[in-house]
Amino acid sequence: TMAQSGPARVQILDVSGRVARTLLDERDAAAGRQQVWFNGVGADGSPLASGLYFYRVTTASGSTTRRFAILR
Repeated sequence: TMAQSGPARVQILDVSGRVARTLLDERDAAAGRQQVWFNGVGADGSPLASGLYFYRVTTASGSTTRRFAILR
């Protein structure tokens, strides 16, 4: 949820910190609730391997990074 409108980016990163996929990259996203879907595939369209990944949400208010696992 964004308190104010502005830039918003959601990225999936591998354990090396490389961007596996960008789910959202808006220069002027509206304030309020934003929703993105991730189907487990990378930027090239191939399924990501099992393992630990991170998602990073960046807005004008700051950045948050959390981890998750893909199990196949």
